[in-house]
Formats: sequence, structure tokens, C-alpha cells
Amino acid sequence: MRKKLSTLAILFCLIGLFSAKAFADITPPDGSGNPIPIPTGGPLFKKVTAIEVGYEFACALKGSKTVDCWGKNNRGQLGNGTQNNQNKPVKVSGLSEVVQIATGVEHACAVKKDKTVWCWGANSYGQLGDLTTTDSSVPKKVLLNNVKKIVAGGFFTCAEQETEGYTGGVIYCWGRNKDGELGINANDIDYQATPSLVVDLDYVPGTYTTFGFYLLDAGKYSVCVDNAGMEEGQRCWGRNSELQIGDASAASIFYKPEIAPSLFIDFQKNVSLGAYHTCGFDNVLMLCWGLNTGAQVIANPNISEIAYNDPANTYHYFSGPDSTKQISAGDHHTVILKQNGSVVFWGSHNPLETFQQKSKVKDVNLIGVTSVSAGNLNTCALTNDGNVWCWGYNQSGQLGDGTNQTHDETNPAKVDFY
Repeated sequence: MRKKLSTLAILFCLIGLFSAKAFADITPPDGSGNPIPIPTGGPLFKKVTAIEVGYEFACALKGSKTVDCWGKNNRGQLGNGTQNNQNKPVKVSGLSEVVQIATGVEHACAVKKDKTVWCWGANSYGQLGDLTTTDSSVPKKVLLNNVKKIVAGGFFTCAEQETEGYTGGVIYCWGRNKDGELGINANDIDYQATPSLVVDLDYVPGTYTTFGFYLLDAGKYSVCVDNAGMEEGQRCWGRNSELQIGDASAASIFYKPEIAPSLFIDFQKNVSLGAYHTCGFDNVLMLCWGLNTGAQVIANPNISEIAYNDPANTYHYFSGPDSTKQISAGDHHTVILKQNGSVVFWGSHNPLETFQQKSKVKDVNLIGVTSVSAGNLNTCALTNDGNVWCWGYNQSGQLGDGTNQTHDETNPAKVDFY
């Protein structure tokens, strides 16, 4: 009996030793005294935990706290030190301990565990936040610390900075400002290459608050935040010419934060800003408003291609297991993740479609989806097994399956991680 137990103990030790290769770089010596390399890796570290889709490229945060990107790379937005397109994921250079990622049109950013922010890709408007306007194909440190969350707009970036005594945070933005994206109340400043404090976010009519603000989302040209201590504390700024902020009586550009319309109040934090439209939802109802040229606002072929700031006729009902879990507004389409793990979308993945074709609600051939991210003419979904699936146009390899072949919603492409 004692011999059997000893044998079992040795067996368990060997199993523990060889399974450790998925967690650490262990190098036990062989008979000659030379180290035997045991590679890191394994399923735990390959599993994807978050996805973000940009303009013809996408990035994934992996279980190893590193970042992979794939697709278009003309401005270095894949972060691997080159400007060559990649139809399979490549690792972003020098990044570790990443906790959050965000993608813009041609740039991407990451927040690390130490609360620093790193950005790479296009930098024509200073959206990398490094005091320059020079593109970078490797991550550059943003001149801002203690960051809790970031969002990336088309050509700008915003951060929620943790501040002592605040429930929420203080909001900084950098990059393009031609449409008021930075919220600095300046119509004569086209861009800022360093983080700038968003103005007028500490004032609430009738009182002052020290609760701070939460970043909700950024669209291509606009941003919205939520006051951490008030029930009706949503604020938005940036472009409104397509009525994406939802106020037809207001200016076409908000150069500083303005009180958001009741649409945002109704949906609290459940909003998504696209390029030219916005959507929000609660446990039953989902509404969209803004530009509708791609049928991205409402799946109804009888509705014309006009802008909607009043979504009275744009609602979609999803109840029970069909109720909305997440919404993602892209450039010209809207994607809905339901509570049951299924996905539907409407709008344009194909510019050659008629308006009536774009207006149809389309089911995506996936189950077990946990999050979605809509880009320009493509979308990616993360499933509960840690895999990523993408569909839509693939001319730059943005579907990540090792080809440049387009896939529609009936046959999503599985991203081919190395």
C-alpha cells in the first residue's frame, strides 16, 4: 500500500511539473546539465477576454494580459513595429499586464494594471497623447497616469482618471477637436497632442458635486459621460450634425459638455455611440437615433433614409431571453447581443445592398456569444469558449482568419490566433 502511495505521489508531481508549462517558464536540468526550455502558453493564456473593432482592423485582450491585433496596418495600428497588413493576429510589441483596450479609426490604446495608458497607430491629431503628431507602430506612453478607463473615438481618445474623494473620475481627452471632441470649449483649436481636462463637468444646476463622472462611450466624433452621483447626470459633447446626441434644437457641434436629452437618462449607462448614430436600451426596449442612410437606426424598409432625433418610431422590442444584453453601434450598422447569447444586426455590411436589404434584421450564425464590437463594414463577437468570430468585408484581413475572403453573417470567420 505504501509503495502504491509513493508511486501516486511521484505521478502527481510529474503531472504538476509538466502542467506548469502553461503558467511559468520552468527550466529543469537534463542529464547533461543543460536547461530544457518549457514554453509558456496553454489554453488559459490564449483565451480572449475582450475585443475591440476599429476601421478595418481589430484588437483582442488575451488572458495573458497581452494584446493581439489584425487587419489594416497602414498607420501602425496593429502595434507590431511594422506597417504591413496582417490577416492573422499579431502581438502588440512590449505590452503586458493590460486590463482594457480601445480602438479608434486608425489608432488603438490600452490601460495597464499600473493605470498607465499606452497608444499606437495614427497620430495626425495627437490622438496618441505623447506631445507629437508622429505615427507610431509601437505603443507610446500617454502623458497621464492613474487612469481607470479609456474610450477611443475616430481620431481622439478620452480617459477617466481616478481621483481621491471621487466615486467616478475626472475626464481628460486628447486628439482631434474640429468637431468639439475634446470638450474644452474651444472652436479655434483643431487638436491637442496632450491630455486636456474636459471643462464644465463639475457643475450641476443648483449645486456642485464631487462625485466625478464615468465614461460611457465615444463615437467617431462625440463623447458621453454619466455623473457618478446623480440620477440625471449624463453629459455629451462633440458633433451633433446627424442628431446623434439626440437634440435637434441644439447646435450641430457641442464644444463643451451639455446636458444629454432624456433618451440618455432613460437608458442610464446602456448606450453605444457609432459614427453617425447612437443607440440605447433597457430590459425591454431598444432605441436608436441619428443618421439612417445605411438603415442603421431602424430595421424598417418603409422608413426613409433620413436623420432621426426623435426615435418614437425606431423602437425594437426584445423581451425575456431575447432581451438586449449589449449593443454596439458601428459606422453604418447596429449589432445586438441578446441575453440568450444570440446576435442580430441591421444596417449595412455591404454598400451594394439596397436600402430595403439593409433594413432587414439579420440573424448571425453564432451561439454562446458574450460580447460584440461593430466596426466600419465588419463586426466581431467573443464566445464563451474564448474564441473570436468576425464577419463582413475582409479586404485588409480584418476578419483575422488568415484570408482576405469576405464572410457574411451565415458563415462567420474564426479568428486564427497563433
